[in-house]
Amino acid sequence: MLMGNSGKNKLVICGVIGLLMASAFYLRTQSYLHSTTRTIDELIYYHLGANLLHQGLKGYHTQQFSQLLLNIHPEFAPLPDYMTDRLFKHPPLFSFLVMFSLKIFGEHYLSALYVSAVFNSLMILLVYLIGKTFYDETTGVIAAFLIWLDPISIMSSQKIWLDSTLSFFMVL
Repeated sequence: MLMGNSGKNKLVICGVIGLLMASAFYLRTQSYLHSTTRTIDELIYYHLGANLLHQGLKGYHTQQFSQLLLNIHPEFAPLPDYMTDRLFKHPPLFSFLVMFSLKIFGEHYLSALYVSAVFNSLMILLVYLIGKTFYDETTGVIAAFLIWLDPISIMSSQKIWLDSTLSFFMVL
């Protein structure tokens, strides 16, 4: 049975949105793999995820990690006070997601990055759905393309930063 124009349009739109999402994920992870430096936040969030994996909620702090960090990178001194507190300053949702990713994909930095890259890709779908719901499919596709192209979105999703995840939940 042949699809009508409406069916073909929906299939093309699904393909475009799927391609934008897949390419965003691929490009973010490839950029990360080719990066030779890690930010202090990336080290912290990986550490928090690994702590949660091995110690549960009692490991949601950076007390020991802050000393290790200063031993390895003395140029980071002085560290902010929250680095030696018994509880880290942000709510643990992002760190829990990192923990689950480490559990599923193994304990390496790329596994932790998957959280940011996945939520950035899901943001593309979410923005499309919002544009389609309030305007039309063309607006949704254009909005999805713009979020795919947004430099801030790109930068924050190719690092182990909570920004992409936080943005996704705020828009949701």
